[in-house]
Amino acid sequence: MEYKFYNKVLDSLAYNPSVNDKQSSLTYYISLMLNSTSSIFEYEGLPDTMPQREIELMLKIQGKTCVTRCPDGEIRMLGGNLGGEPNPYYIPERFIGANPALKWSYDLKIDEECVLMYNDSSFIGLMPLFTRYASQLIESDITMNMAVIQSRIVSLLTANTDASRKQCEIFIEDIINGKLSVVTDQAFIEAIKTIPYANTGSQSLTDLIEHHQYLQAAWKNSVGINSNYNMKRERIMSGEASMNVDTLYPLVTDMLNCRRTCWNKVNAMYGTNISVKLSSIWEQHEEMLDQITDSQVEEIEQKGSDTVNDESNTIN
Repeated sequence: MEYKFYNKVLDSLAYNPSVNDKQSSLTYYISLMLNSTSSIFEYEGLPDTMPQREIELMLKIQGKTCVTRCPDGEIRMLGGNLGGEPNPYYIPERFIGANPALKWSYDLKIDEECVLMYNDSSFIGLMPLFTRYASQLIESDITMNMAVIQSRIVSLLTANTDASRKQCEIFIEDIINGKLSVVTDQAFIEAIKTIPYANTGSQSLTDLIEHHQYLQAAWKNSVGINSNYNMKRERIMSGEASMNVDTLYPLVTDMLNCRRTCWNKVNAMYGTNISVKLSSIWEQHEEMLDQITDSQVEEIEQKGSDTVNDESNTIN
């Protein structure tokens, strides 16, 4: 998806409140997650020409960018694509693009005329991940909306004549308006038939809600936001509640390492002093992970010690 995506989502007219409008819903979900991940990293030493918001959006949406000195003498991050002859590892050696605001088309030699910046080790950014989960959540929204509407239907009324149909409509309208309707026409009673409507009721909605929560939790966990998706309805053990914590940080750690590697090259090439680290919230998450891991180790060791003592007492 192109970098111009984030400019589009700022326009409130791009949103349609209907859950059946998949494109607007996709924009909505991706925008929310871009907001949620905007504070993963903290920067120091960025020049005024590279605001943190802009560089993070470019990296997450495009997956790869470059930092170079522009014709006006300023250092900027620019969008574009890889091109030219590949190196021995089959990575193209040039970065090609154009910037209308600078009136500049560029074809730059990587590591000589620019520094290649990448969000992750695969250069893919977060949009494929976001689009995948957002698409599934949209389908879940539509299905839940249909289930809610269908839950209103307890039975179907059938009528053999137009007169009976009209009386059915009046009867239903009175019920909707909160009126107690009275049927006095025997012909109406005999002409009307009710057919039970097959509906799984609350159980179906419960399953759909659990599926929706699972998708949201899996998406958040993939970017380091702890969200438990254990669907057991009874009480769960502390170990079960924290079992997904150790899966939270692989992607975030990779993103941090890639940024540090790239910014070190920028500092070496252009004499800047830019540094990046995890924000305080994500650092607290890592500390919590360490604490949980230590407590789980202690719990296992304690269980092992108790088992040995029990065996010893049995022998004695």
